[in-house]
Amino acid sequence: MSSSKSVKCANYARKGIKCVNVSWEILDKTREEAKSAIEENLEELSKLNAMQQRLLAQLSRNRKILKIAESRAKAKAICLMDELEEEEEAERVRNGGHSDSELRELTDNLAVFNQTIKTRGVSDASDSHDGIAIVQADS
Repeated sequence: MSSSKSVKCANYARKGIKCVNVSWEILDKTREEAKSAIEENLEELSKLNAMQQRLLAQLSRNRKILKIAESRAKAKAICLMDELEEEEEAERVRNGGHSDSELRELTDNLAVFNQTIKTRGVSDASDSHDGIAIVQADS
């Protein structure tokens, strides 16, 4: 049999065809393994493609949700700013043109000023005809 294989290979070589010295069983097994590997690869690619499509759909959905959430947050921030401005304006009206924080600052300044006057031993005199108080420091 080996001599017939050699003759066949020599005939193939003369024709320019490469001779394969492998049994049919091995060739069949190799073909089946390659087909099986290709099928597995195609199946895996199909799964990956399905996963990619699912992820792209989720990504698109999440981007839309984020856009809506950011839009709502911006609208709420604007609404809150408007409410704060209205509240501050109402404070100013109630407080004679000053906000609560400005009134606290003025009160603190007045307390410091009064304390300073007390510690310096200041006396005051008033002008009775126009209601103006005149404050003089003792020297």
